[in-house]
Order: sequence, then structure tokens, then C-alpha cells
Amino acid sequence: SIDNNMNKKLYQSNYMRLSNLFEKWKNWEISTMRLLMLINIYANRSFNDVNQYPVFPWIIFDYKSDKLPDIKDILRPLGTPMGMLEISEDSKQRKKDYLDHWEISRDDDDREDDYDRYGSHYSTSLYISYYLVRIFPFASIRIELQGTSFDDPNRLFNSMKTSFECSTSQKADVRELVPELFCMPEILLNNNDFNLGEVKDHQDKDKIKILQGVEMPNWCNNDAYEFIKIHREILESKQVSSTLNEWINLIFGSKQKAPEANEIHNLFNPQTYEDYESEFDEQVAEEQEINLRMLEF
Repeated sequence: SIDNNMNKKLYQSNYMRLSNLFEKWKNWEISTMRLLMLINIYANRSFNDVNQYPVFPWIIFDYKSDKLPDIKDILRPLGTPMGMLEISEDSKQRKKDYLDHWEISRDDDDREDDYDRYGSHYSTSLYISYYLVRIFPFASIRIELQGTSFDDPNRLFNSMKTSFECSTSQKADVRELVPELFCMPEILLNNNDFNLGEVKDHQDKDKIKILQGVEMPNWCNNDAYEFIKIHREILESKQVSSTLNEWINLIFGSKQKAPEANEIHNLFNPQTYEDYESEFDEQVAEEQEINLRMLEF
């Protein structure tokens, strides 16, 4: 069900019909950014819920070049889940480890479409507060989730390059992005002057520096505003548009669940799916049914 009033109005309007949305997008009447935002709303994702926050894709995989290469040469394969990417030796090894572990850990009587290939998810409250830790209310949410502090400074969002490397090589890290990385440079700057701790300087490993803003790629001159501008331009490019439907299918379409999701290993913990029912839920349902029968007598 859709609880948010804004979502209800959009859902019920002709404008919100998916066929209309894609038609408008194909005719350049709405931007890719707007299309993705409306699809997120259609899927009942909301800025008011860090557990169901809007999700956007990683779109490129080069955050270390001095000059931005041609987009077609650095475009992330949008039809491939983050955990199955093979864009570096580390990501190839991680993919192999994921699949090996899944084969070993599942029982003989398990089906191939059993959930949970990764032990994580592409969007969680921790990931949302990770990206948005430098602005309110997410700074407070981050502290609440961690206990008493923002977290170890080395685990905070401090570099686009490092963040992408972690999400394509580290175990249990298959995160995607948030919309703000395409429109809001403030999340990359420490304008609130939070005490985020100290980290090693990437340029000089022997030097310790106070963590402030997020380190940007050289191809945007380490400028947060320039990064957002370029990042948004890439999102709106023909190269991204030509395969964006594949990513939409992963997150919102037919490839988010078995059997199609099984073929490309796009399956996650059962509890992250809307139709999940635990053994406890089933037990409660049985008890409720028994109680109803007793009332009938």
C-alpha cells in the first residue's frame, strides 16, 4: 500500500503511469533524473525513510584518471548487479568468492533461486547515512545507528574513488548511489563543520589530516560542484540512456526476483522483499486463524 499522500496522488494520476513516463522520457520531455525519481516514488521509496530511500546507480567506474575518458569507455555495465561486476581483478575475485560461497553453503535440497547471494543489499540505512553524513538529519541518524559517534573516520565517506573500489571489491558491500550525488554538492562538503575525525592523507601516507569534505576525482579538479555537474551530465547522456532500462529492470523490474534474477545472481536476503513472510509471521497467522475460528463458535 502507498501511505504517502504525495505518492498516492502521483500513483493515481495519468502522469504516473509507467508507459507515460517512459514515453515522455524517450521524447526528451522529462530528464533521466526525473524519470528515476518518479520510478522510485512509484516503488514507494521515500526521502522520509532511510530504509526505503530512493536509489540511483553507479554509472561510471573511473574515479582516478586525471582527465575524464570517453563515457563509453568508462560506463558501468548497467545490466549487471554490483556484486557480479568484473571491472578489475579484485571485482573478478569477489564475484568468484560470492558464487563459490553460495554453492558451498546451500543445501542439496535448496533451489537455485534461493535468496541471498551477498549477505548485504544495494541500499540500507547505513549506506544512506554513509553518503549523507555531512548534512542534517542524516548526521544524527548516523550517530544513532552507530551508537555514540559517526564511526571510525576511515570508514566514513571520504573519497569517491575509495567508495567505488569498496563497493566493487569488498565483501558484503554492493551499495548503489543516492540521488543527491547527482544534484547536491553540499553532501560532499563539511559546511556544518562536523568533527569527523582524522585520517591518513591519500597523497602523503605519513601525514594525518582532519577529515573534511569528500575527495573528488582529478578529472573534476577535486571540486564538489564540478563533480556534481559532470556526474549529472553523464547521467543525462545518450550513452547512459541507451542501457538505463537494464538497471531499472534490476532494481524495479522483472530481474529483481526469481527466476530472471536467479540467472544473473541478483537475489538478496528474503527479508528485503515485500512479500517476505518469516516462520514467526506464519505462526502468528496460524494463531490468528485459530482465534477467528474459536470466535465463530
